[in-house]
Amino acid sequence: MVTLSVGDHPSARRFSRALGLKRLRGAWRFPVFADGSSVADARRLLFVPATAPTAAAWGFVLGRLSETHDLRCCVACALLPAPSEGLALINRVAYADRRYYPDILVNPGIPERGSSSVPSGEFLRTALFFLAPHQVVCLEAPEGMASDTDVDHIVSMTEELELAIPDPRELTAGERHAVTTFADTHNCSRAETDHLLRSVRSCTIRTGRFPTELFPREAIHPGVTRGATLAAVLTALEQE
Repeated sequence: MVTLSVGDHPSARRFSRALGLKRLRGAWRFPVFADGSSVADARRLLFVPATAPTAAAWGFVLGRLSETHDLRCCVACALLPAPSEGLALINRVAYADRRYYPDILVNPGIPERGSSSVPSGEFLRTALFFLAPHQVVCLEAPEGMASDTDVDHIVSMTEELELAIPDPRELTAGERHAVTTFADTHNCSRAETDHLLRSVRSCTIRTGRFPTELFPREAIHPGVTRGATLAAVLTALEQE
């Protein structure tokens, strides 16, 4: 499945026309276009958050998609307005004192640049809660960009990325045990444990190794609080 989010980019209508998508009717608070009659049977989706913040919109959308789709086969692409000329791939996003480096498994054939824009940071942070980093693409383009060539380039790039995605590695029984033992030791809630497992798996996929150093076998120092330690581990996982 390929999903595109163009935010409030003026090229939204061109994307929906180029992809042959029709707007879905229903209880959506922002425009959603698809090549099927519902999100559940769509192969391509285009989201155009208009009034809702990007992060809230994507959290809702990806949460719904997780009920009907195997998100391990999903590619999410965000197109965001940019003041400079030309289409560019965002290879680094700084947001809320953290840096995100999404993996790109294909040569995009377009310039790359870092970005500190809040919209791209919100989109990426929310998408990474549901997807592995190599499944997310953030692009910036001038607000006047609306050529058929650029639209075709973006669509083909996301499709190539989808074909290049390997089967994501699952955590082994031993690795899951190490993480859940850490969570139990720190009295983590079920939600916190699930979040930690997702973060560890995402880090393992991104780096190609399990972060053993974050889950030592020795006893936790009694002077370290549960919240601070869990927060520190989650921060370390995101920065790997």
